[in-house]
Amino acid sequence: ENPNALFLLIGLTTVGAFFISIASLGFMINYAEGLIKTSLFFNMALGLVASVAGFASGSTEAGIMGLVFFVMGACYAWMVWSRIPFAAINLVTASSAIKANIGVTVFAYGAIVMNGLWLVLWSAATYSTLFVLGDCDAEGNCNNEVSGLYVFLFVLSLYWTAQVIKNVVHTTVAG
Repeated sequence: ENPNALFLLIGLTTVGAFFISIASLGFMINYAEGLIKTSLFFNMALGLVASVAGFASGSTEAGIMGLVFFVMGACYAWMVWSRIPFAAINLVTASSAIKANIGVTVFAYGAIVMNGLWLVLWSAATYSTLFVLGDCDAEGNCNNEVSGLYVFLFVLSLYWTAQVIKNVVHTTVAG
């Protein structure tokens, strides 16, 4: 009901994403091997949690699926464990190269800001359009039901543009 609160939330998440991405680059460089090992264990843990939750809720199928995912994660970890040092060196090398080419990093961080601005513009356009099409009053009571097609098209435009921005950054960094 309050678009200003939504814009504040978008702004805070954009700023948060900016700082998290800066911190994660340093984290990847300093703890590459531990990060890879943790991700393997985390996948196995998620399978166990899904299995326990499935069995606890009385859904045998969900419990079995969780066990299957746990076993698959464990088999994968066992098969790639000897390659972790090489993968860690590759991750450190790639992260150091990105850090050394600060222009690419600035471009990527600019894309975070661009995505945040796009989200603000999209939110204002979506909110306003649905408000007008719904014939809503100041209290948020609407007289008309808005077609799901409009909502679908707005969500499609949000996703499409975010993916275009992401892929432009990916192509620029890869180049």
